[in-house]
Amino acid sequence: MKRNIQKLFVCLLAGAMALSLVACGGDTDDASSTTTTTTTKTPAVTADPNASINQKVESDFEVESVKNKVVKVGTSFDEVVAGLPSELEVVIPGEATGESKVLHNADFSSADAFGEAWTLCDNDGIVSLDGKFATTAASDKVKAYITDPEWALADSDAYANYVVKAVLRGTADAPDNNFGIIFRAANVSPNGPDSYDGMYVGIGDPAGQICVGKASGNAWHHITNIDFDYVPNQDYTLEVIVYNETFVVLLDGTAMYEGTVDPTMVNGTVGLRTYKQLFECSEFSVRTLQASDFDHFENGFTEVKVLPVVWTCPDYDPNKVGSYGFFGTITEGLPEGKQAQVKVRISVREE
Repeated sequence: MKRNIQKLFVCLLAGAMALSLVACGGDTDDASSTTTTTTTKTPAVTADPNASINQKVESDFEVESVKNKVVKVGTSFDEVVAGLPSELEVVIPGEATGESKVLHNADFSSADAFGEAWTLCDNDGIVSLDGKFATTAASDKVKAYITDPEWALADSDAYANYVVKAVLRGTADAPDNNFGIIFRAANVSPNGPDSYDGMYVGIGDPAGQICVGKASGNAWHHITNIDFDYVPNQDYTLEVIVYNETFVVLLDGTAMYEGTVDPTMVNGTVGLRTYKQLFECSEFSVRTLQASDFDHFENGFTEVKVLPVVWTCPDYDPNKVGSYGFFGTITEGLPEGKQAQVKVRISVREE
C-alpha cells in the first residue's frame, strides 16, 4: 500500500512540472495560452555636447561682455562677424610699479593765488580764502574745481586716474547734510548744487555718514552711505583713489568703500562741493597712483587692454534655424600661452 502511495505522488509531481513548463512559455498552439509583452522605452534625445552652443568658454582673463544677437536665415558667417566687435577690453592682473608724482597742491593763501589754478562757483559770496578754503554761511551753490589740468584728460577717451586728498572739517555743531570732493568732473557751473557731471564723496550727514553719489544733467543720483562716528570741528582726511572704472574711498587712511565710476565719466577734474554746510578745507592735493594704492582695491592692480579678437564657430549653418555659439578668442597682446575668450549666442531665425 505504501508503494502505491509513492507512485501516485510521483505521477502528481510529474504532472505539475509539465503544467509549469507550459505556463512558463513553452511551445504551444493553444489559443488560450497567455503571452507576456515587454515594452522598451526609446532613449531620450540629448543635446550634442560638441555643438558650439553647448561648449564652455576657456579664458585666463576677464573679458568685456558682448550682447547676444538674432540674425535671419541666410546670414553668412562673415556677415555675422561683421556685426561683432573687432576689439574687446581684457582685464589683466599684474604687479603695480612706480612711485607717486604730485600733480597739484592747492594754494589757499589768498583769493588771487587760489584763482590762478581754480575756478570758484560762489554766487552768494560766502567763501573765505585766507590760509584755508572756508564757507561763512550756508549755500547750495558753492563748488570749486581745478581749471583745465592736463591730467584730467578733457575731451579724451582715456581714463583720468589719480588720488585726490582733502583735509576737511565741518564747523557746524549739527550738520544736516554734507561737504566733500568731486572727481572725474566736467561741465561744472554755479547754477545749483548738482550743476556738474561727475562723481562725489562727502562727509557730515546728521547720522554720521559718508555720502557717495554723482551728478549728471543737473540731477543728483545717490549711490550709498557709509556709517562712521562723525565729530564736528574735527579734521578728517578724505581720499579718493580713482583707477579706470573703480574707485576707493579712504577716511583717515582706512578704506571705507570701493565702488564703480559711472561709465560715462572716464575723465575729468577734481574739486570741492558743499550742500548748505559750513566747512573748511585746509589741504587739497592730487597725485598719481603708486604701487601701495592698489592694496586698497579688492582685486589689486589690474590693467585694462583693448585687444583684437578672432571669431570662430565651426558648426555655423546660415540656412539652419537654431542657436550657435560664436567664440571670440584673444591671444595677441597677452602673455605667451594665455588666452582671453568670450562667447556670444547667435540665434538664426526665419524672417
